[in-house]
Amino acid sequence: MKKILMLLVGVAALCIADIATATEPAPRNSIVIKGSAFLSVDPDIFYLNFTLDGSQRPIIDQRRDVLDLLKRAKVDIDEQLIISRMTTETKRSSNGTETYLTQRFRLKLSSMREVQLISSTLEKMGIKQQSVAGDYSKRAESERQVRIQAMQNAREQAELLADAVGCQIGECLNIVDHNAKSLRNITQNTRNAKEIAQYSQFADESEINASPDLKFEKISLSYSVEAEFALLSGKAK
Repeated sequence: MKKILMLLVGVAALCIADIATATEPAPRNSIVIKGSAFLSVDPDIFYLNFTLDGSQRPIIDQRRDVLDLLKRAKVDIDEQLIISRMTTETKRSSNGTETYLTQRFRLKLSSMREVQLISSTLEKMGIKQQSVAGDYSKRAESERQVRIQAMQNAREQAELLADAVGCQIGECLNIVDHNAKSLRNITQNTRNAKEIAQYSQFADESEINASPDLKFEKISLSYSVEAEFALLSGKAK
């Protein structure tokens, strides 16, 4: 009886294995392609970062002067200016250790002309620690566009290679999506008459001669995807 039971168990195991083998899909021919796309746009948002250093002059006096400057330049302080960092520093002097405050600000501006004029005035005021970063207001939309173009590029390449060997492309079996990333910026110099006229009065009042031909570097986006397509026999009609 025990032998019969063991025999039945063995037969059942073989049947299960046969069923699993029968239901396993047959391997499909496929082609794996990497598609990419690139887009370069002019920034329309600028962030001027500057630091007030209290080691030489009280922060409160420097901040008052900066706010007066921005009001004269018709900057919406509530909307465009934020404190991005505030730290306490120490330094040694003949009187011992002194503690002073530093504040880092981020000013959102809409043109490089405006950046140049305000930056030049800040430098005249003794504020040397400055940096500028550019961004694009429609970045999300542009990244979406580049992603779609990268996928289209992958399919076009797959179709080209499949046709070369007498085949055609079927459904997309798998997609590996890579993140968009900013690439090396490309400098482009152009003249913007509207910006020049808009800030000319402020420039005259502040006695600033900023170059109207200077423009910030372009923002470049690239995107890549890896796609696997079914490879079918016979050329596409």
